Amino acid sequence: MTSSVYRLSFMVGPVQGFVAQARRTKDFWSGSWLLSYLTEVALISAEQNSLEVLIPYRGNSKGILTSLGSTVGGIPNRFEMRFENEAQAKQAAQAAQNALRDEWLAIANIVWDTFVKPVEGLGNASEEIWNGQVENFWELSWVITQERDPSQLVGRALQARKAFRNVPVQDSEPGTKCSLMSDYQEISGHVGVGNSAGKTNRDKFWKSLSKKLKKLPRTTGLDLGDAERLCAMALIKRLLPNFIKSLPANPNLTKCLPPNPSADLELQSHWPSLGFFAALPWLKNFRPDKLDEAKKYIQMANQENKEENDDDKKNGQFWLSEREPSQRFGVDWATIDATAWFKTGVRNNEPGMTKDKQEKMLDLLSAFYQQHQEKGPMPYYALLFMDGDSMGKLLEELRKAKGDRASTELSRMLSVFSGQVEKIVGQRQGRVVYAGGDDVLAFLAAEQALEAASVLAQAYRSAFPGINNATLSGTIIYAHWRFPLNQVIRLSHRLLDDVAKDATGRNSLCLAIVQGSGLNAVWSAPWDVVWGTNSKHKIVPFAEMIERFAPVDHTEEQFEDGRPKLNSSYLYLLRDQFARLFRRPVNSPGSFQELDGEFAKSLPLLELAHSEFRRRMTKERRVKMPRTETLPHVENLLQLSQKWVRDKDHNTQVDANKFAFDGWRIARFLRQVKEGKLPDHE
Repeated sequence: MTSSVYRLSFMVGPVQGFVAQARRTKDFWSGSWLLSYLTEVALISAEQNSLEVLIPYRGNSKGILTSLGSTVGGIPNRFEMRFENEAQAKQAAQAAQNALRDEWLAIANIVWDTFVKPVEGLGNASEEIWNGQVENFWELSWVITQERDPSQLVGRALQARKAFRNVPVQDSEPGTKCSLMSDYQEISGHVGVGNSAGKTNRDKFWKSLSKKLKKLPRTTGLDLGDAERLCAMALIKRLLPNFIKSLPANPNLTKCLPPNPSADLELQSHWPSLGFFAALPWLKNFRPDKLDEAKKYIQMANQENKEENDDDKKNGQFWLSEREPSQRFGVDWATIDATAWFKTGVRNNEPGMTKDKQEKMLDLLSAFYQQHQEKGPMPYYALLFMDGDSMGKLLEELRKAKGDRASTELSRMLSVFSGQVEKIVGQRQGRVVYAGGDDVLAFLAAEQALEAASVLAQAYRSAFPGINNATLSGTIIYAHWRFPLNQVIRLSHRLLDDVAKDATGRNSLCLAIVQGSGLNAVWSAPWDVVWGTNSKHKIVPFAEMIERFAPVDHTEEQFEDGRPKLNSSYLYLLRDQFARLFRRPVNSPGSFQELDGEFAKSLPLLELAHSEFRRRMTKERRVKMPRTETLPHVENLLQLSQKWVRDKDHNTQVDANKFAFDGWRIARFLRQVKEGKLPDHE
């Protein structure tokens, strides 16, 4: 390899500013998929004269828009490739910029001409606002370096490039803010609150646009909420399913279509709601002999109020918004907005039902719950976020094994892994938002998310045979379906970076519960603790510990096959006793009590927990089971209260001077999830 080879590193942003600002699953997916698609548009325009594409792995896909063959975003927001000389690299960078901007503007024109232009006359400088936002949104960064050292780390040049900016910093736009992307102005352009003319005109603009959207052939009726006021970028994301079949928007890209475009690209771009993911296990287990009654319930829920509704009233019906998702997940009868399957959803009465209809629906739901062994649908879903660890170290190890082909091999192996993600998640009642390189984002039914994360972590290792540094960290947030999605997304990023990676030491999993009131519990541990495979420490696998908790409380500890079924009253009693001993309240989720004094360090916590456990046993059982038989069960329980970390040498260590109760709470929560016995406290 000669010194004349040049490397182009190209990055598209803002990522979080476009993807993470989402109120619905569709927003989250649309932002991720569009970013992936636009990056690939730039990539295929740059790769024509390249020697090799280093990131992402292209295989036989040179010049092909693979994004149009799958609803899973799989192209990272940056790419790197090699050229024979600097002039070719520079020409490729400029071609990439032009191609991305041309396709983005063409997409924006589709949305403007089809949806917004017909109501433009009701706005105040709407076209000017639209054009300003669309034309100035994307931040495209690129750098060209001479590849003197073939071991140069992939991405290093772009990291240096990000250290400076040559574009003006844009302040928040004036006017009424967008409901999704709060730094931008909504596009009606009318400003006013209360009973002002500005507010009246703004509402008229959006009401007219909403009426137009509801007349679309496959509309869900929920493309635009009654109170939503969107900027150009947010509206493009929201309406993606309605124009995705028109892509590529720029006719110059038609030659780049894949040989077999995804036949269901349009259908599968209609995403399930959060409530649907939460209710899915319950729906799949619905009694076959009760399906006719369920369909009558759906018909009632979707029926408009009998009295006439003027423009300022809701129509009293739940929309058939889960049509495509219900087909994908094998419950094709469950087409109604999943909110209608929850009593809390009906009680909140967002569609504006009459009181009589509301009471009838609640009575029918009670009957359905009774038929399901008094179990209603789970109010929690799972958001799974995973990311590869220490890519620099991984590449260095590959360099020793693969030589000059290290970067190419890294990209290929990551492609092997990402190619398995959709199948792994799909087999466990989930859908993938993004799977590109070492990143995974997915929504799942709560009961199978832990297994999905475990299988993905193992698949990642298997994709790098013989490589020690190939590890994947992840976080699973079990969130109530009514909790704001954008806050769950932000929390998942924070827990992955700050807890699973930094605090726990990578190669780890972080679990969290988010209830209606917010973050409730956080527990993190290295994978060998989760799996129970650490040879130094005697650890029970986390999945097995879940089985040791009782889904419902009893007056005494329940036993099964000689093992206790721990209930919440015992756990909360221990928490209160420990807090009194240390003379401090229980700490916030994810934090630990510090045993920082001689008195505290000498406290027999295990003995205290064991004694309380035996006190709650019946006299007959205490006689049958001596202390030596019950002590190991309590020791196993305490492993969930200890702080587990990986040290600088990648060895798993336990800090015996710290304890917390979140591991207990999450294990019991997941047992309740498995049994479908988790109440909806909202």
